[in-house]
Amino acid sequence: ISGIEGTDGGVFEGDNDLYVRFLKGDVDSNGSVNVFDLSEIKANLFKSVTNETCKYDIDCNNAINVFDLSEAKARLFKSRTCP
Repeated sequence: ISGIEGTDGGVFEGDNDLYVRFLKGDVDSNGSVNVFDLSEIKANLFKSVTNETCKYDIDCNNAINVFDLSEAKARLFKSRTCP
C-alpha cells in the first residue's frame, strides 16, 4: 500500500505499523459516539451520499436518514481506543 498519510500529513514510507480505529456512529472520529455525532448526522439528514457525506450513512444503505440516526443513538457513549 502506498500514499497513506499520517494525521500530521506525513507520508508513511518503509516498514510501518499502522493502527486503525473504527467505531460505527463516531462521525467526528474522536473515539466515542456522543451527542456531537448525533448532531452532525441530524444536520446531514436527507442529503445525498457523497465522498464528503458518506460517514453519516451509518447503515451503508446509500441514504442518510433516521435509521442512521437511530443506529448512532444505539451506540451512544460507546468508545474505542488504539494502542
